[in-house]
Amino acid sequence: MQSNLDSLATKLNLYFRDCQLMIKSGMLRENAPVLSKSSSGAAKEAVKWSVNDLLARLQIGSVDSKIKALTTLIVLMNEDDKIIIMVAAQGGIPPLVRLLDASIPVMREKAAVAICSLATVDNFEQRLLMEGALAPMVRLLESGSALANEKAAMTLQCLTHILDYGRYVASHGGIPALLETCRTGTPGAQAAAAGSLRNLSLIPEIRECMSEEGAISVLLYLISSGTALCREHAAATLQNLSQNSEYWQQLIVSQGGISPLLRFLDVSDDPVGQEVGIGVLRNVAASSANIETLLSEGIVQQLAGFLVNSSHMVQEAAAAIVCSIGTSTKIRKSIAEAGCIPPLLKMLDAKTNTAQEYAIQALSSLFLVDSNRKLFLAEKSGVADIVQLLDSHNQITVDSAVSALNSLAGSGKCRKRMVSAGACCYLERLAGKRTLGTKKLLEQLGGGRIRSMLKKLDLLDR
Repeated sequence: MQSNLDSLATKLNLYFRDCQLMIKSGMLRENAPVLSKSSSGAAKEAVKWSVNDLLARLQIGSVDSKIKALTTLIVLMNEDDKIIIMVAAQGGIPPLVRLLDASIPVMREKAAVAICSLATVDNFEQRLLMEGALAPMVRLLESGSALANEKAAMTLQCLTHILDYGRYVASHGGIPALLETCRTGTPGAQAAAAGSLRNLSLIPEIRECMSEEGAISVLLYLISSGTALCREHAAATLQNLSQNSEYWQQLIVSQGGISPLLRFLDVSDDPVGQEVGIGVLRNVAASSANIETLLSEGIVQQLAGFLVNSSHMVQEAAAAIVCSIGTSTKIRKSIAEAGCIPPLLKMLDAKTNTAQEYAIQALSSLFLVDSNRKLFLAEKSGVADIVQLLDSHNQITVDSAVSALNSLAGSGKCRKRMVSAGACCYLERLAGKRTLGTKKLLEQLGGGRIRSMLKKLDLLDR
């Protein structure tokens, strides 16, 4: 008898809750508002009533009723972003999150579609987290339908832009689930999962987990076979992981990453994709242990193309690679013979100090080879541009410019161009600051005689 009474009390409580929900939502109103285009106020009220009605039906009634309500709600949300905001404002997030764990697969799938729409709107991330949306989304990655898997990956991509939420996703097994989606998901799911990994790779403590789960091989697979967006996200993830990390730089090389990265750069027409792709190579080149592999994969032959027909960011990264790999006479000679000197000279006029810095550093290294200096002399200009860098506020740029001019000063033709470009005035000022190499260069330019002439003209103090 007690057991029966307890069971009956529980049912009555559920019915009481459903009645309260029906009264609150307005489902019992005899004259429900009708959607109309005649009055914007009336139409808004009708939409609001419809949303309330649908949200109530998600929580009471049969399975078929809930599925129909979900379907209609998704249609409304797809029609207007304002309705998405209205769904959240009317308390729609909690019931939708609960449906992510429903026993019926189609209900989980449709709930994931609705939650994904909410995740694309700003300011709802915290509410989704507070209602516990992240954990069931990770579960859908592991066991949901193809559509549910894709929407879950898209939701996580939106939410992991916030690093704290990314840590939460990782703590609930999100890394292996995302990597598996990258392997087996639909093209849309793969791109979204790769985008999520891109966000997560910015969190230092998560990188070890990514390494343990074999992220490199999966990311290289996506770079070779994914969609354009998928390849971009995968390359950006590798760029994040290899930034200032010799461990990741060598791991990428050891798993054969150079060849697919070079192929990706060959076929990519998107400037953003090119920038992240060459960004990975730039990071990899920073480790001296990787230089031999980069050379064997033919990176020198592609550097000139990167320096000529690319965005400023790609050119800057290519110049940085030249600086990193130009460690021997043979390599420097091959870089110059590949046609890198002319585009590097053009970069001296770049608007950014960083581009100028890498360009002059690369040229300074290349000019250490006699045959490269001869190639430079074949150019009609260049000396004056290097001289102008002596007036830079960037000390690295100044030091590299002095080094480059010292290498070129063995040519009488170059010395004349330096003097004509006003090198002596700049060098006199730099000599007072004890900049390395300035006194030697002044002497090569006829320092004593020129210094005397400048003093007579009262130019040293300018």
